[in-house]
Amino acid sequence: MPDSAPPPERNGRTTRLSRDVVLDTALSIADTQGLERLTFRRLADALGVTPMALYRHVENKQDLLLSLLEHVIARYRVTDHTSGHWRDWTVTAVVRMRDALVRHPGILPLLGTIASAGPAALAVTDRVLGELTRAGLDIETAARTFYALISYMIGSVTLETGARLHQRQFGNEGEGWQEIGTQALLTLPLDQYPNLVAAAPSLAVLPDRAQFEAGLRAILDGIAPTP
Repeated sequence: MPDSAPPPERNGRTTRLSRDVVLDTALSIADTQGLERLTFRRLADALGVTPMALYRHVENKQDLLLSLLEHVIARYRVTDHTSGHWRDWTVTAVVRMRDALVRHPGILPLLGTIASAGPAALAVTDRVLGELTRAGLDIETAARTFYALISYMIGSVTLETGARLHQRQFGNEGEGWQEIGTQALLTLPLDQYPNLVAAAPSLAVLPDRAQFEAGLRAILDGIAPTP
């Protein structure tokens, strides 16, 4: 197919190749197959073009990877809201970050890399630090708080993503998955794991948005208690 031809869609229609289309398709590959499987050849095949056609929209593989995180941040507009109190504003922003990562787990390996130093990522960091300092935290405490929130978010998303993958692989959805997990913990020797057995129904709950937000507020309360 000539490079100038638009890539075919699955429904038989065509769409014009653009940077956004390239990034959306790359993101889909990363989410479904893993970031390590994202190659120019695989991306070009998914778009129905030759690999050379991609260079009109991304400079190289590094540019592609660096752009994916920025692409997601721009789409979810994590700091573009006006929740009043600084605590509510911070919770909303971090929950939006979490939602973006749950939807696009393929970009998780990019966090903490140079991709996190793009303009959109830096703007988010700066804005969150600003809200934390306006709450009365000194800049050092605000920085430590930011890292604590991000670390908690990444850990939470990793657990939830893993649990949902397990569900899909073994066909255990919703309450069925929770029941299996609870029963597995309840069969542990009580004399060796008394606390695990006691907490079985709570530990077997699939991590979700509500659970994440409750933990997030607990972290913020520990740093700056609600008056």
